[in-house]
Amino acid sequence: MEEIIANKEVLSKLLSGIDKLANTVKVTLGPSGNTVIIANEYGKPYATKDGVSVSNYIKLKDPVENIGALMLKEVAKKTAEEAGDGTTTSIVLAQALITNGIKFLNNGGNYNQIKEVYATVLPKVLNLIKESSTTITADDIVDVATVSANNDRKIGELIQVAFNHSTVVKVEEGKAIKDSLELITGVTYPVTYFSKKFITNEAKNTAEINDAVVLLLGCKLDKLDNLKRILTYCNKEEKPLLIITEFISDDALHMLETNHINNALKILAVKTPGYANYRNEYIKDLSDLTDSIIIDDLSKMVEVERLGRIKSVTVKSNETVLIPHDDIDIEQRITNLFTLSKQPNLGGYDKKILLERIDNLNGKVSIIKVGAKSEIEMKERYDRIEDAVYAVSSALEEGVLEGGGVALYKIADTLDVDSSKSFWIKLINIFKRRKNPYKLILNALRAPNKTINENGAKVNPFIFDDYTVVDPTKVTRCALENAASVALTILGTKAVVLNEHLW
Repeated sequence: MEEIIANKEVLSKLLSGIDKLANTVKVTLGPSGNTVIIANEYGKPYATKDGVSVSNYIKLKDPVENIGALMLKEVAKKTAEEAGDGTTTSIVLAQALITNGIKFLNNGGNYNQIKEVYATVLPKVLNLIKESSTTITADDIVDVATVSANNDRKIGELIQVAFNHSTVVKVEEGKAIKDSLELITGVTYPVTYFSKKFITNEAKNTAEINDAVVLLLGCKLDKLDNLKRILTYCNKEEKPLLIITEFISDDALHMLETNHINNALKILAVKTPGYANYRNEYIKDLSDLTDSIIIDDLSKMVEVERLGRIKSVTVKSNETVLIPHDDIDIEQRITNLFTLSKQPNLGGYDKKILLERIDNLNGKVSIIKVGAKSEIEMKERYDRIEDAVYAVSSALEEGVLEGGGVALYKIADTLDVDSSKSFWIKLINIFKRRKNPYKLILNALRAPNKTINENGAKVNPFIFDDYTVVDPTKVTRCALENAASVALTILGTKAVVLNEHLW
């Protein structure tokens, strides 16, 4: 049985769901953002200032309203995946764009006009974002982190120390009351998981396992028949299994996914770094790093003695970070690779690969261990610190803008053709805006700054000169692009078809 909701009623209900989610999430925005307390599926309270964490727990009873909320969740999720932060900003922008767009449609406008204006205005905004961006320095890191951590300077300073040690910074729950920082050796490769079903943190699209055994394959994984002893051992010892291989067949991957999803065994399968002949060299590096014996033949039963071990693994959509156990010594391998790189007859590309491998094995990782007096405080602080770390990473990639939503506000003023006109002309144009989608988009760009002010941080874009309040350019860009994408989709919606199990 199906129900069809059409025409104006569908946009009204979608907007109702969008407002319910956005109005709950956006109270967390800005340096004075507020806390939201969530009761999880077990009724246990959980406090957070992380927008995407709040949105993940919201499920509305009305199925059409819930669809609107789900589409907004996707905006936050995609921004978190791309930039690590800015989830609330993307929700605020999306809500403003959708609300203004529906007003325009209800006052006689049409969707083609909206599409045309989006195609004209958004490239200009994105170009001005790029032009307004400035490169971040080591001294700026503390400011970026402080703003993202809801104006907590101590967190900003800790994150600055972490990034001074390494560009790879992890966040973990600590066992002490105070935060601490551990500086260790770690290796990063530009590879990812074979399947998103291995993800352990859906909000950030990451997969992580600790104290795992390692199955290092120099061959393709077609079947699991001869891995029974390995799987039995991991299950008995309650050890997670990290599989590193070039290829996994669909059948084998499905079986691994099923084991992981059903909690029969914690499994993470990642791709071997490198390609062609260079892949074999990377596998040798991984063998030393994990104390594994490389398995090149799966036609016979694989013995447990050939497994390696790893302290922790974190896999993102574009990289894998491996932290070896403290007793693993890879200095000799680094020395041997360095000697090889000095050979006079070595080709330019071969030398480049060798130096890349040396850099990987010489890698460093900073681990921030979050301290707290209670589990509730731990969750709240963990979310803030993790967001701040991602914000700094994004800032290092694309630079920073004036913070507090000021950059978008000023861009809106720059593009506003009426910004230099008199008060009376502006007053007249208030009535014209109802039929001017150009104005409605520009007004949406001002929404983040207005929300931040409503939350208690007085950031006036006209007298703003606090250069310690900055936003990562990548975060702002991704938030706007993703918000605009979902806004166009919703504004072009004329009907929703509901399956019986949804209502």
